[in-house]
Amino acid sequence: MKKYFALLMMLGLCVSGFAQTTKARRADGTECASLPCVVASISLTDQTSPVSQVPLIVPGADGLYRVTFYLESSHVKGSVWGISFNWTDDLRNWTTENYFALAGTEYSWMLNLRALAGEPISYTITRKNNPPGATYSLFVTVEQLQ
Repeated sequence: MKKYFALLMMLGLCVSGFAQTTKARRADGTECASLPCVVASISLTDQTSPVSQVPLIVPGADGLYRVTFYLESSHVKGSVWGISFNWTDDLRNWTTENYFALAGTEYSWMLNLRALAGEPISYTITRKNNPPGATYSLFVTVEQLQ
């Protein structure tokens, strides 16, 4: 009985070791040595225009990802910027709510999601009647966890 248990344990370790050999690929095509791995990042400052469905990364493999973002709005009175994210998993296409940064403030958050290979993880920036001179800065990091 102990022999079978030991064999079962060894098989389990082999299978779990095999499952972890999947390599993550960064947006530039280079391979990560281990997980978690930063696969994409952006740093945008003093932006003046909204954008729609900008791909952060198109995963090369199905996986679990963490998107960390920091959106800040200029001090211009009335400045309001929003960000939302879009991705596809086994269930459907997802879009988050808009996360808003008001004049002189920031909004930051971490979003965990499962994404399918070949389907982009993207973001959209919106504005609400911003006055002239209103800007935003956006910093995003995408890590592959599995």
